[in-house]
Amino acid sequence: DVYKRQESYLHHTQSGNKVLMLHDRLSGGEYHGIFEILTENHILFDVMEHWCLGSEEMPRELSSYELVVLPDIARLSEEQCALLDQFVAEGGNILATGLPSTQDEIGNPMDKIRLKALGVEAAYEPFDKVQGTYFRIFDRDKEVLGAKTFQGFDLVYAWEKGMLCEPLESAEAYLGFIPPAMIGPPEKCYYTEVTEIPGLIHNSYGKGQTALLTFRLGSIYHHTRHYGHAALIMTMLNTLLDFRPDLHLDDSPMVEVTRQMDPNKDFEWYGLLNHTGQLGNAFFKPVPLYETSLRVKPQMAVKSVKSLKGGQTLNFELKEDGWIQVLLPELTSYD
Repeated sequence: DVYKRQESYLHHTQSGNKVLMLHDRLSGGEYHGIFEILTENHILFDVMEHWCLGSEEMPRELSSYELVVLPDIARLSEEQCALLDQFVAEGGNILATGLPSTQDEIGNPMDKIRLKALGVEAAYEPFDKVQGTYFRIFDRDKEVLGAKTFQGFDLVYAWEKGMLCEPLESAEAYLGFIPPAMIGPPEKCYYTEVTEIPGLIHNSYGKGQTALLTFRLGSIYHHTRHYGHAALIMTMLNTLLDFRPDLHLDDSPMVEVTRQMDPNKDFEWYGLLNHTGQLGNAFFKPVPLYETSLRVKPQMAVKSVKSLKGGQTLNFELKEDGWIQVLLPELTSYD
């Protein structure tokens, strides 16, 4: 009934998001894990199949985005690599994980990293998914990445596929690879070697920047939901790549937010989905959330705000630089 009553707002809209994430069916859990991290932190993003890149199937020009996320997108053609490099050179940013650009478009191994913008040597050494593999967060890393975020947190579990690579002189390297050590009680099993082989590489390329995490962090997060993995992705996004989201939601990570815009710029809407009733693959009645505070930066001046589900007009407060603050009195399943 809500969709029938509000059809004029819900049909023929388009995305106005600044982040694009590519999807490759072979990346599996990596895509799901990065998707979950961004969603839980209320980052608005679009998803596009990786094979659309550079084709007529692209719904928007690549240059209309500020950031492209590559969750272990290994399969890329030479033309697609060149397009992504150009995107960064002209001021775009890339956040990449795993082994990006190491295969051609149909999956043949190329035995080299072909994205020049990543700031690493082309040659690399892959490593397999082995228990006891870690990366060390050095004290010097915390000074840049955020001492408060990584306080008392020195290791990142890397039980996934990844690669060992050499950063170029122009790039900044963080974390140190710890080769597989014995797994068991900590009083009996511990690592003995910490190398300077980096796990996180930040590079400036032309007018843009890239941040590369050299293992499949998303796949681990998808299965473990460890704080450290999400913290690394968000630090890459906000600290290294200087991304500034145009939405802030001071509420539970269980609230998923999407946004669509009218092509004529007469309106835009934000969809809030309350996931508190979800337990694994089961869905129950969600826990109502009260006084959800939404701070957004619309693309046009705002005349009014209303709830499409309830139909009531909502009060909003104008903030600096075009931001507005909206308080949703109650969020049940969605609005």
